[in-house]
Amino acid sequence: MIDWHNHVLPEMDDGSRSIAESITMMQAQAAQGVTTVIATPHFYANDESVDSFLKRRDRSAQRLQEQRSENA
Repeated sequence: MIDWHNHVLPEMDDGSRSIAESITMMQAQAAQGVTTVIATPHFYANDESVDSFLKRRDRSAQRLQEQRSENA
């Protein structure tokens, strides 16, 4: 199963507040049969430039991936 809409990236929007929370979210998804997660963080053009958002999103995803790799 694919989760096409979630807010799993830590500290990006109104979703996960930390890497630990993101990992807990992904564990719950896996327990429900989710095999693929597509992160869909909110972008607010009035609050942040596209470049800033993309850099922040990439850092968030990288930190989460690194933590997942360390826990594997």
